[in-house]
Amino acid sequence: MARRLASRKRETAVKRIVSKEFFKLRHYLDGGQYLSLAEGIVPAFPLFDSLNSSYQLGTIQLSTDSEAIMARVHIRKETTTDPPGNWQLWFQWCRYELERETKYGYRYIWRRPDGALQAARGQARIPTIAAGKALMDKATAEGWGDRDWEKMAQAIERLHKEGCVVNLETGYVGWPNKEAATTARLTQEMIDDERLVREWS
Repeated sequence: MARRLASRKRETAVKRIVSKEFFKLRHYLDGGQYLSLAEGIVPAFPLFDSLNSSYQLGTIQLSTDSEAIMARVHIRKETTTDPPGNWQLWFQWCRYELERETKYGYRYIWRRPDGALQAARGQARIPTIAAGKALMDKATAEGWGDRDWEKMAQAIERLHKEGCVVNLETGYVGWPNKEAATTARLTQEMIDDERLVREWS
């Protein structure tokens, strides 16, 4: 009986630690401080010659008893309908970099009157359905409201199968070496996939 109680206490303690660290991670993903990050270095054999411009990101390191977890959120596009100098609700297209994977997606987030992001325990309060929809419609009018991570991930997978190098930090798609760049054949599907990755990254 005593052994079972001790085991349950240890299990409860572990669940609390995991829950606490997950809460911290979600707390970060919808908030964080801004830093500047220069464009990364990419291979010299692009499919096309265009690369994305620089971007802003939020970053944080989460510590546990056993290891440190690093997560980053890169804001690629954003829009708001609120005037400057007040609290503003923003709609953003972001790159989420976790330890073992990178994903893109949309999020809502508040900014304080001083422009700082408001961390809100992993969620942003949306005052009305109309307010959330207005921001989605504005993103669509600005040309980036139709992005789809699942579609993007499928394009990346197809490019990898063709032997391409894909760098999501810059939207770069190219060949791993000179030989591949000389002998490989471009298909229309590859051209379309490259354009999608470049424009959405």
